[in-house]
Amino acid sequence: MKYTLSSILCCLSLVMILLNAGCSKEPIRHLSSDAGLISQGTTKEDVRTFMGTPEFKKTTGTGEIWIFVQEHKSLLKKIPVLNWAFGSASYDLVYITFTGDIVTNCQYRAASEKEYEDQALSQKPSAE
Repeated sequence: MKYTLSSILCCLSLVMILLNAGCSKEPIRHLSSDAGLISQGTTKEDVRTFMGTPEFKKTTGTGEIWIFVQEHKSLLKKIPVLNWAFGSASYDLVYITFTGDIVTNCQYRAASEKEYEDQALSQKPSAE
């Protein structure tokens, strides 16, 4: 009886852990595939529907550029105390250029951590 109860509790705990592992707090985002939905002539409202809110916006002489960023961290980079010393990160970047409210260009780019931090290479705007 004693072993049966502990076996049931152990199995129940295992099931709860496995069920909880599938739960995610953030919606999953795939910039590379989402960028494929954008083409010339797409409106800003459609871009907002497909891609969400951009991380950065730049104003140009003819319109606006929206920049979407997705960070990918290695397992070691996710460790809170050691993340500064171990692991690596990479970034997916999508640049969408608007003239008025219409898309004129959409570019996808992958960048290393060093490239992303370098404003000249990543085209990341300075803090506004």
